Amino acid sequence: MNTQSGNKIKLGFFVLAATALFILAFYFIGSKKNIFQSTIHVSAVFNNVNGLLPGNNVRFNGINVGTVSKVEAIADTAIKVEFTIEKNIAKFIAVNSVVSIGTDGLLGNKVVNIAPAEQKGNPVQEGSEFDALHSIQMEDAMRTLNRTNSNIEFITRDLKNIAQKINNNNSLWGLLSDTVVAQNVKAVIVNIRTTSNQSAIMTGNLKSLTNDLKMGKGSLGAFITDTSLYGKLKQVVVKFEKVSDSVALISGNIAQLTKNIKDGKGSAGMFLKDTMLIHDLNKSMENIKEGSKGFNENMEALKHNILLRRYFKNQARNKLK
Repeated sequence: MNTQSGNKIKLGFFVLAATALFILAFYFIGSKKNIFQSTIHVSAVFNNVNGLLPGNNVRFNGINVGTVSKVEAIADTAIKVEFTIEKNIAKFIAVNSVVSIGTDGLLGNKVVNIAPAEQKGNPVQEGSEFDALHSIQMEDAMRTLNRTNSNIEFITRDLKNIAQKINNNNSLWGLLSDTVVAQNVKAVIVNIRTTSNQSAIMTGNLKSLTNDLKMGKGSLGAFITDTSLYGKLKQVVVKFEKVSDSVALISGNIAQLTKNIKDGKGSAGMFLKDTMLIHDLNKSMENIKEGSKGFNENMEALKHNILLRRYFKNQARNKLK
């Protein structure tokens, strides 16, 4: 009898302990899942949740403020994540906040991070949908990192080859370590500066000359700024045009006269075109030559005439005197 009573008492204590442990465990789990707190339901759409599961935490500024309640695929590149947020914290979270999927630690569970908005907005309400920040997958990051490492390796190898060539090339080292070259370069820079200063002086002089021209100073300035000179030049041009017209008329008349002469019109044209007249003129010249010859013979005969010989001798003596 006593043994049965002792067993019943032990069983009662065991049941009470088990019930207490169950209640504590239920309360602990419920506190983690926000079962005993007032919450609101919100959502966000991601293209990749990176292994996010219902029950994972939701964090705002590093504080757990809710849990993920549902992960549902609504399209081939769209996954809707529904989660709860404690109502007493929701008043600090703006509806324009940005949510992203992160990792709890280096290799921990996935969590939903809520980043505060840069600009103030209305507090989040029941059923609000956040803007999602699409996260970079670790595989893509690793592939990019591998390519970057390969490029760095090639660059390092090329730099090594360049350094070896520089070390093996005595001429290049001599050029780099030669102080005379540095002094020559410095002298060239000084010459360039001097030339620049002289160019600046020339530019200033040209500017001064331009200003003087604008103000009408000097002969060239007066020539440029004199408005009456334009009228005089215009009159000269008009006179040149009139002279050009007169020259054109004279040229036309000369051309017409030349054409008439070529056509045999007028006295000059007939004179140039009449071949008989040329023949007659030639004949007349021959007759004149023959007459002159006969006259000369007659004069020579008169010189030897007894009656006129004395006269010609006197004429010859007068010429000698």
